[in-house]
Amino acid sequence: MSAPAEAPDAIVAERAATWCYAAHAPTTAMVRLRWVNKRGRLMAALKALGGFWLAAVGAVFLPLLHFILVPTLLLLGPLMFFWKLRESVTLLGADGPCPACGVPIAHRVQLPAAEHTQVRCEACGRSVDLAIPAAELRASPDGA
Repeated sequence: MSAPAEAPDAIVAERAATWCYAAHAPTTAMVRLRWVNKRGRLMAALKALGGFWLAAVGAVFLPLLHFILVPTLLLLGPLMFFWKLRESVTLLGADGPCPACGVPIAHRVQLPAAEHTQVRCEACGRSVDLAIPAAELRASPDGA
């Protein structure tokens, strides 16, 4: 007999969104979102906490810098822990034409997903708004 498969900590799906820019018609975008369950968020939060505290231990051996680095890293650890614990939906990427110049935008920075995210078009330099409907952010692909 084989062991039962564990539920994945994260589910990735593509959803529809729009690129918006003032005085131009919005264009469609496809976004990749990752929903993380409680266990996955806890593991990511613990990794962040451990990473900052491990860096603080390593910073002890840096002459003079350790007076600033060690307390800063020790304080940032719990802050990052709680920040990662709250992040249930992550924006992995977005693709679609810029509403101002029409050149495709390929946004690949992982950020906490929000209804509105400002992204700079590399072709024209304009700051365009990536609008993801709130219903798309709330509804995970597994129906939970």
